[in-house]
This record gives sequence, structure tokens and C-alpha cells, in this order.
Amino acid sequence: MIVLRCTQKLLARLKRPEVPVETASTTRLGDWCGNILQIGRRQYLLFISERSRLPIVIPIRDARRLETIFADAVCNVLAAVGIGAGDIADERSKMSEIAFGRTNNRSLLGTLNDFAFMAQHGNSH
Repeated sequence: MIVLRCTQKLLARLKRPEVPVETASTTRLGDWCGNILQIGRRQYLLFISERSRLPIVIPIRDARRLETIFADAVCNVLAAVGIGAGDIADERSKMSEIAFGRTNNRSLLGTLNDFAFMAQHGNSH
């Protein structure tokens, strides 16, 4: 199982039931922290892994299908950074169930804000 720890703004947008704070992911990459990313007039979902700080960006129009596309997005990024197919398959098998909860890690929120800042300002030049 994987837990997506979302900001209040994102949880309100997703309208998914929340798991208790003590619920934890069973994957190697741990919980994922997520927020809405605004670049110009477009919106995206930005998630980062608790353990590796690996970022995943998904168009917000896919938010309704998050349970089905999140694992694909993670696997695509893992392949792009050179992770072996066996390790990717192992991680994917543990992502069959997705739960949603509130953010519980200020360090992750800071990293999430840093990624958002870089994405917004790096795209404007």
C-alpha cells in the first residue's frame, strides 16, 4: 500500500477519504507528499517521495484517475533515472492499493515548496 500525504488544498480537491496519521506506506519509497502546482495558467499535481525526494508531476486533469495512473507515473520516472526493471516491478506490486491522508512532515513540505518554486521560475525564462 502507498499513502499519498496531501495538503489540505489538494485533499479538498481530490475528495477522497483520509486514513489515520499512523498509517504508513509499505513501499521502498515510503509515503508521498503532494500539492497542487501552478505554472502559468496550468495546474499539475506535484508529489515527492518521503525517502528519496523523487518528484512526480501529473496533469491535474488526471486527478480523478489518480489511483490508476500514479503507479505508472512513478514507474516511468524510476525507469528514466536508471532503476532496474526488477526493482521497478517490485515497487509497482506494492503500489496496488493507494490511500490518502494529511501531510505530517514539515521537511517534505519544505522540499515540495522548493520544487514548486523551481518549476514555476525555471519555466518563466
